[in-house]
Formats: sequence, structure tokens, C-alpha cells
Amino acid sequence: MLFRSIAIDSEDYDIVYQFPIFFEYNGVQCKGLLDMVFIDHKNKTIAPIDLKTLFESTINFPAAVRKRRYDFQASYYTEGIRLNKSQLATKINKHLIDYTFRPFTFIIESTKRPGNPLVFVCNKELLTVGKYGINELHYYNIDVANVFKQGAYLKSNMGFDQAIELYKWHLENEIGRAHV
Repeated sequence: MLFRSIAIDSEDYDIVYQFPIFFEYNGVQCKGLLDMVFIDHKNKTIAPIDLKTLFESTINFPAAVRKRRYDFQASYYTEGIRLNKSQLATKINKHLIDYTFRPFTFIIESTKRPGNPLVFVCNKELLTVGKYGINELHYYNIDVANVFKQGAYLKSNMGFDQAIELYKWHLENEIGRAHV
């Protein structure tokens, strides 16, 4: 079970809210803001978590993932916290050297029909789409059928890895900069 009723001051757990992450990816300085990080010291795991609200039923969240590219966000934040775990260790003043990561998790509630919150745990395939885009899946031997069961993705969806490369290309070619 990912969450239990716990005391915030427990020595077995730490919960960090609004955790800013700063990291470097392929030579680009990146940042993000995680809603929540749940650290389980007994099992030595770290769970990155984002909170979402929908103006529809929570069972429609998989469609929202595709429409709003939450796979991109989940993968980006997962990579960021993995690349700079020491930042989290400093925040809670504990060593996290041998801790492993739980899959990125979304906690969703409906603003239109509240009362049925949903916990959506991202699988490996979804995080791979978020990182490399849909075009790269065959290269990484990802079960494409499993990804498409959750709903069709457009073939043009890029991952954050491709987006960072595109950003670097624009910087190198001074596209979008005002020329003085």
C-alpha cells in the first residue's frame, strides 16, 4: 500500500510538500515543482506525487493524461528527482543513498463530482512515452499495445528528451531571440 494513515512526525516517514527540484539534463539546466514527495524510511523508497483536479469524473483521468501530456510531466519530474536525490536528502536532513523510487503517482479528485478520489500510478510504458515520445517506443522494446490500450497517442507526441533537444537547437540557432 502506498499510503497509510500516519503521523507526520513519524521517524519512519517524511512527507515533503511543494518540493522544488533543480537538475541538469543533457547540458540544460532544468527545474520543476513536485506537489509532494513521500519518503518511506522502513522500505527505503521515495514516491514522487502530483495532485490533480478534474472538472469531470476521476475515471476519465487516463484521457486527461493523454490530452494534457501528464506522462511528459511525470517522466520529467521522475528524471529530475533521480538526478538530484541529494537535494531531497538535504531537505529532510537524512541520507537516501540506497533508496529506490516508486512509480510516479497522481492523486486525482473531481471538482464536479467530488468524493471519489483516484490514485493513478504511472507504469514504465507511460513514463517512457513521457521521456522519449511515441515514435521511439519500438526502439526501446516497449509494449506499444499496452500503451495504446489506455488510449491512442498521436505519433507526433514528443517526449521531454526530444523537447530539450529542440530547445537546445533553438538556442544554438538563435531562433526566437530578439536580435539587437
